[in-house]
Amino acid sequence: MLVLSAAANTAATGSINSTERGPTIQHKQAAQSIFMSSVTGLANMAAVLVTFFCTPEAYSRTIGWVETFAEHRYGPDLLPLVSAAYFVILSLMIFFTARASVATLIVMGGLTLATKFV
Repeated sequence: MLVLSAAANTAATGSINSTERGPTIQHKQAAQSIFMSSVTGLANMAAVLVTFFCTPEAYSRTIGWVETFAEHRYGPDLLPLVSAAYFVILSLMIFFTARASVATLIVMGGLTLATKFV
């Protein structure tokens, strides 16, 4: 009976009701959700690792210039605040850049493999 009503619905409206094709779409969406959550998790972990190793190096190479700039523009009283704020800002910049880069690389790599082997 369901097959006949689906066929009648398709013939009458020219389309299939979303509940009649639901399981395949739901499975695809679930698989995409699992893939994207895995990509996000892997990108976050890689970004934390990159931030851990790169922030001290970038900070030590650039803090002299930042402190000189801040001292000439704002005076020596703000140097501790500027140094702390610069460390936080630099860490966040490295983290978010690394996360976006890793996520993009994973998705593009997955698409490349999918188009190559499928």
